[in-house]
Amino acid sequence: MKERIICKLCKKKEVVKQGYRKTKNRGELQKYYCKGCKKYFTFDDGSYRMRNNPNNFLKIPLQDFL
Repeated sequence: MKERIICKLCKKKEVVKQGYRKTKNRGELQKYYCKGCKKYFTFDDGSYRMRNNPNNFLKIPLQDFL
C-alpha cells in the first residue's frame, strides 16, 4: 500500500508532486503543492539530520560494558 503525503500546514490529502528543489547537501528533494492551502512544501522525515549530527550518537560510559 502506498503512503499518501499529507500537507504539513493544513493536514489535507489534496497534494500533488510539483517538481524538485535543489539543496547543497542532499541533492534534489521532491517538492509538493497542496491544493487545499495553495502552499509548497517538501517532505522531511528527519533522517538526514539524525544521520549527520554528531550530537545524536549514544554516549555510554565504558564501565557500563564491564
